[in-house]
Amino acid sequence: MKRYDRFTDPQGEIRRLHQEDLCQLTLHFPSRKYERSSTGQGVTLKMMFDAISEAVSPGERLKLLDAVIFNVLICNSDSHAKNYSVLIGAGGSAKMAPLYDLMCAAVYRQVDQSLPQNIGGRFTAPDLRGNDWKMLADNIGLSPAATLRRVAELTELVAYKCSETAAFISQRSGDPTRVLEQGDHQIQKRCKRIRQQL
Repeated sequence: MKRYDRFTDPQGEIRRLHQEDLCQLTLHFPSRKYERSSTGQGVTLKMMFDAISEAVSPGERLKLLDAVIFNVLICNSDSHAKNYSVLIGAGGSAKMAPLYDLMCAAVYRQVDQSLPQNIGGRFTAPDLRGNDWKMLADNIGLSPAATLRRVAELTELVAYKCSETAAFISQRSGDPTRVLEQGDHQIQKRCKRIRQQL
């Protein structure tokens, strides 16, 4: 598997692309990667969006919004500030890094299901309503109407792609696993609920 943060230079040497996660970009210690931290106030979505606004284009801010929505839809309660990063290129150009360290926490009962950062004051994803997404948009300087449209679009797209991917993996392996089936079920359920509550 090819890593997104590595490249081969003209001499054939493997080099690392400079990357900063959003704990680094917001000047927070890794122990504060969750908004609710045992060591004090952790990184909020507003802090994350403010920090990347200084480094990336407006289009890249929308990629961060998509990433936040996506993580909510796949039940990823581990999408803390260290799991979002910015790639910094030559001359200081910057863009959002691809998502990494993804999981569907809903298939693991022992994993905390709380959101790592609040959305509209809520830390419980199944309780999110349209007004919560609007509050988030207002808080981070994006259009509430456009944000709601994007949440609705992604609920459809993620549900479709999740089923498609689960079917592909089952077909390739010849034996669908319980975790795969549960993951698909939980993500479908989450997408449907979020869509209905907009």
